[in-house]
Order: sequence, then C-alpha cells, then structure tokens
Amino acid sequence: MRTTLMPLLVLMTLSAAAAGDTYTEQHKLTAPDGAADDYFSSLATDGTTVVVGAFGHDANGDESGAAYLYDVATGSLITKLLPADIETDDNFGFSVAMGSGYIAIGAPEYDLDPLVGIQSGVVYLFDSATGTQVTKIMPDDAMSGQFFGWSVAIHQDLLVVGAPFDDVIGPFMPSGSAYIFEIPSGDQVAKLTPTDGTLLDDFGAEVAVHAPWVIVGAPRDADDNGTNSGSAYIFDTAIGIQFAKLVPSDGAEFDGFGRSMAINQDVIAIGASGHDDGADNGGVVYMYDTATLPFPAPPSKVYPDDITEGHRFGNVALTDDLLLVGTSWDSEMGTEAGAAYLFDLATGTQITKLTAQDADPEDYFGGSVSIANDTIAVGASGDDNSVADSGSAYLFAMTAACAFADVNADGVLNVDDVEAFVIAFLASDPAADCDANGLFNVDDIECFVASFLAGCP
Repeated sequence: MRTTLMPLLVLMTLSAAAAGDTYTEQHKLTAPDGAADDYFSSLATDGTTVVVGAFGHDANGDESGAAYLYDVATGSLITKLLPADIETDDNFGFSVAMGSGYIAIGAPEYDLDPLVGIQSGVVYLFDSATGTQVTKIMPDDAMSGQFFGWSVAIHQDLLVVGAPFDDVIGPFMPSGSAYIFEIPSGDQVAKLTPTDGTLLDDFGAEVAVHAPWVIVGAPRDADDNGTNSGSAYIFDTAIGIQFAKLVPSDGAEFDGFGRSMAINQDVIAIGASGHDDGADNGGVVYMYDTATLPFPAPPSKVYPDDITEGHRFGNVALTDDLLLVGTSWDSEMGTEAGAAYLFDLATGTQITKLTAQDADPEDYFGGSVSIANDTIAVGASGDDNSVADSGSAYLFAMTAACAFADVNADGVLNVDDVEAFVIAFLASDPAADCDANGLFNVDDIECFVASFLAGCP
C-alpha cells in the first residue's frame, strides 16, 4: 500500500497551490407532468431560479409547449408557465432567457393570423420571481414564416429576439433577422439585418446581448468559408447599426460558427460545434476580446482536454470569470450521453468536466447550458426520465474543497484518509468520486488533494 500511495503523495507535494472548489450535482429537475417527446431541456438561470422549456409538451394541443420555473436552492417547482393562448404546434419553450428580473420565452411557430401570420412567432415576458406573465411581444412587421422567438437574450432593459426565417431579401427568400425591444414595455427599438444577407443564412438562429453590443449568429452563412460554415455580426444596441462581421480565419464547411454564443463585458464566446481542428466534428469555442470592439482582434480558441471525434463541443454560457461549454454528443458515459466543461475565463484552463450521475446513451446532456453566480444548469433533451425523450435538467453548485478530504470520517486529516481514498479510488467506490460526476480519473485525485491541503475535516 505504501508503494501504491507514493504517486499520490508526490502529487500532493506538487499540487500545494491547487486547493480550490469543485462543482457537484445538487438537483435533477423533471416536469411533474412530463410526457414522451416533451424535450424538457432549454434553460436559463439567474442563480436563484431556473426556467426550463419543454417545447414538445402537449398541454394545449400537440407540441403547444410549456415551461417550468424552479427554485435553485431546493430544486422544487415554483410554477408552470403556460400562456392561455398557446395552441397546437406553437412550440412555446423552444427558447428561454433570464435577466433583470424577467424571463423571456419564445414560441416560434405561434400563428398570429391563420391567413397572413402562420408561424410568425411570439415571445412572452414573465416575472422571474413569481412566474406572472408581464406582456406578449411581437415585431412591428410580423408576417408568416418568420419564426420570431427562435432565440432570445436579455441584458438590463433590453430583449433581443431572433427570427431566422424572416423573408428579408424578398418574398419566400428567408435569410433572417433579429429585433431589439425595451422591457418590460415591449417597445421595439430596432430591427437588425446583415448588409450581406443571403438565402438560408439562418441569421438570428442565435442572439446574445451585453450593452452596448448585440451579437447575432448566422450559422448557415456560406459566403466566406463554405456551406454552413457560419458567421456572426456585431451591432450596437442603441440604434442597431452593424459594425462588424465575425468569420474565423480557419473556418470551414459545416462548422456551424454562430449557432451558440454568449457575451459579457470582457469576452464574446462563439461555438463552432462542427469544427475539425482538434478532431473531426470535435468542435471549438472562439473567444473575442470586447475591449477591441467594434472591430475585434483575432480570437483565441478553447478546446476540452479530451476532445474526440464527433464531440460537437460548442454550446456556450458565460459569467464574469467562467466559461461553460456543453457537448451533447460526448460519449464517455455512453453513446451521445453528453457532458459539459467548465473553464477559467482568464486562462482558458479547464476546471472540470460535468456529467449526469444517471447518464444514459442519447441523453444529449449539454445541449443547453446556463451559468449564474455559482449555479450551473445543464439540459438533457433526450433523457428518458419517465418516458422516451421527456427530457431533464441538472443543477450543479460550487462546493468548498474541504467538504471531501476526511474520507474515513474520523474528524482528523492524516495518512489514513489518503489510504482510504486510494483504496476507494482503485475500487471505483463512490467514496472516491470527489467531483461527483460518476467518473474515476485524475480530476478526483486533484479534487482530493486540494481538499486535503485545505486542511479541512
């Protein structure tokens, strides 16, 4: 045993500065009335509450949709969000956003009018504390086939909404648009369109906002790097002027750059889940410095430590100091079970890999991600929690490092705890799963080392 312990003891010596915090699964969220093909998983959190959309829910007709508001601390349901006028195929809950005390939920296939407003789309605004509906938002030029509400984002008193099938360049020629609104009034500030928009760009498939900048993704844009290579555009929030188009110099066909985006005061993160640089369809996240806006400097790139073929790493969320990236096709816990990764924003260093404790193949955990304060929310649209593809969401929270080191629970930290940890680790005993992700690897060793060095019982 002493020989077996030596590598771990050496690691403790070398890792003296590594003491820190870990993230552990706190709650699994499911809809109390979940059903097959609800796809409960699109989500957003403000650190106190979390909203989860289920666009396939059949409460008011097939795929009318629904959303659910939960308390982060307890994981308990606060209320179900369901506007009275939602009907069959509206897909309410397809997109969600939280901020400034509000929740925005898109219903991109809502029919404004049965003749000239089929699949025009709508966004509903709710109070994030109570779930009370505040208003219903539509663009001034609503028309059939816009799919307004496909994407939503909130910052301060601004709401940005994407309409990726808007016929901007001509009748029956969808190129896409996005809109800026004031909240809670719902007054339209500007309509955003690219200067070089073309057919089927999907401009508006994703939006992100942090005043004074709006970022709009066009993941099927083929102008610069080939079919479905993608691009993103920078606009100002005041009057909607386009300042720049973002296209990575190493972009290629089917990268899907711009399908997921996030922005804070320092960084723009843009995912390209089809990128082949690290591995075929491994994915990458491009990081732009907002200090260089409106004409940003070349980006840096972030990859996971274990990037593999078909990973499709690239669903992004940001706080001021952390980057969260989902990869719903990760297969470490089973084919396409999914995973999410947390990075230090300043250094790009991977902090941890998150997986569901009850992961199964084709859960697609990581298809949607959100982070606020010390709360991480991850959606799993394919989770068969009750029935096939009903979906689920998971909440992770930061746990102080000293919560783990006393493995033998005797109230004293000494070599006995090291021996107990090693025995448990070699046996794949849950007692050694320090980061509580269901895996037994070097992350658990580093987690234990940090706990031990923190001197906690």
